[in-house]
Amino acid sequence: MSDLNTRIVDMDRIRKQLEAEKLSLCSTIDEYREQIHI
Repeated sequence: MSDLNTRIVDMDRIRKQLEAEKLSLCSTIDEYREQIHI
């Protein structure tokens, strides 16, 4: 059971990491768009 819990915690941490990377990627794309419009 503890092994399953460890896996769930790992998956949750990875999911949060991916969310953070996706957010930073979106903000980077927004910055590029602003530069292109100028």
